[in-house]
Amino acid sequence: MIYWTWFNLLGVLLSVIAVVVCVWAYRRSRKLGYMLIAAGVLFGVVTMVAFSAIHKARVRAWYAQHQLAEDAHKAFMEESNAIAKKYFPAGNPPTGPSIHFPVGAVLALTGLWLLARAEGKIPAEPDAGGHAAEPHASA
Repeated sequence: MIYWTWFNLLGVLLSVIAVVVCVWAYRRSRKLGYMLIAAGVLFGVVTMVAFSAIHKARVRAWYAQHQLAEDAHKAFMEESNAIAKKYFPAGNPPTGPSIHFPVGAVLALTGLWLLARAEGKIPAEPDAGGHAAEPHASA
């Protein structure tokens, strides 16, 4: 099982929105670059999800093969605590939380949306008489 935080889910959500914006921009301007950007974003999401799951499965398999016996594990923990007390007599140094906010994805999505919005629509295809096709008006 993959451990997801809100920031991981935010990154995936931003990626999905980026793909939607890319498809919208491609349908609007028919420029292949937007589909290439969408493919790159999808590749990033797939690798983030797949590589995380593969890494966790490999670690789980390694720990299953290299399980310490109860007395060896107890001795290891005592040695680790002794070393920690020797080098950090006042206690272990504080560690801050690792927050990975997807700033790059937010900026890329905003820039992509601004570019796509500023891009003009494809002109309508001319009909057999050489005139641009009129949009259908609802009566």
